[in-house]
Amino acid sequence: MTTQGFIPKSELFDWLRQSVRRRENVVLKIVTNPQRYTITLRLSGGQLVYVDCKDHGPLDALVLLAESEQVKFTFSSAPAIERRELMSSKAFLRWLDAAGVGFGEVRNADISGVSRASEGRSWSGTLRGGPSSRRGAGVAAAVVVVAVVGLILAGTVLDGGSGETRSESTADGSSTKIEESGAVLVRGSVVEATTWKTGRTYRLDGLVFVEAGARLLVEPGVTVLGGPGAALVVTRDASIHARGTADEPIVFTSVRPEGTRASGDWGGVVLLGNAPINRGRANVEGIPPGHGHGVFGGNDRRSNCGVLEYVRIEFAGYPIGADNELNGLTLGGCGSETLVRNVQVHRARGDGIKILGGAVDLKHVFISHPRDDALDWDMGWTGR
Repeated sequence: MTTQGFIPKSELFDWLRQSVRRRENVVLKIVTNPQRYTITLRLSGGQLVYVDCKDHGPLDALVLLAESEQVKFTFSSAPAIERRELMSSKAFLRWLDAAGVGFGEVRNADISGVSRASEGRSWSGTLRGGPSSRRGAGVAAAVVVVAVVGLILAGTVLDGGSGETRSESTADGSSTKIEESGAVLVRGSVVEATTWKTGRTYRLDGLVFVEAGARLLVEPGVTVLGGPGAALVVTRDASIHARGTADEPIVFTSVRPEGTRASGDWGGVVLLGNAPINRGRANVEGIPPGHGHGVFGGNDRRSNCGVLEYVRIEFAGYPIGADNELNGLTLGGCGSETLVRNVQVHRARGDGIKILGGAVDLKHVFISHPRDDALDWDMGWTGR
């Protein structure tokens, strides 16, 4: 049952602490105030196993929750599920403590009519709360990142999304979500060696990050779909190995049906490395600053971001804001050992390929019908 009206966020955090400590299996649907985002959390055995917010990845959803002043929510029981946690119980408790720092104290709170079934784990009733003061909202992103020790955003499966889905286990022990269309839903972060397999279609849900230390292998013939706000970002100290063939290229394209696709349908592909740029370090356009995912640049001229070969990137360049959009392919601080050849970028809304510093070489690259520059470089690129 949904609460009547909004309550101070701290009351919600108290309820969550109790559920974590009692190792409960619950689903919580939250509406934040004043932003009015809808966020879904799921606990299994007291561990955080699922976070969802439309057009936002799990980490961004936690930032939005930390920034809220008040919430209203539905809190109900759910069966236990076997899935790698996003946060362990201890890590989530630390996050709950840290996310409340600087956001004010509860005032005029009144909780009435709340009942709890001893085994049903269903909470209902009417909760009312007055406004709480808010201080230090600007630290929300930093608070979230510092507090998520042990956070594992597996970048594979999370419940939810549109259409029917079914679960499937992968060889490395992670799980995936198969949509009714047959596409594999990818959300959050890739944190370990992961393979996207020949014959499969993968759909990016929001920004998907290949995290430091992880390697994403994309086999020939794979198709990757993206919608508004979706992009694949290979962060510094991570790598991608996307080597298609002339007969089986790897295709990154729009989730929209063929014949309706247009420039800017989705974000694009971003590779970031540690090669020198002419300003030390920078944050790539289109990726929110603050949590380090968009940072590039360093002192390693050979910095290897991976391989893109026989790859086609279409209809990318989703606009994040005024004069702030992703490109078809962005290479930031990628070094001389990064391999980019036999790559086509088609109908990008921004630049076809944008190179920001580094020393990466391009070979046999074809850029067709970009809305902005075909090939744009800046920040002291020294490649060929």
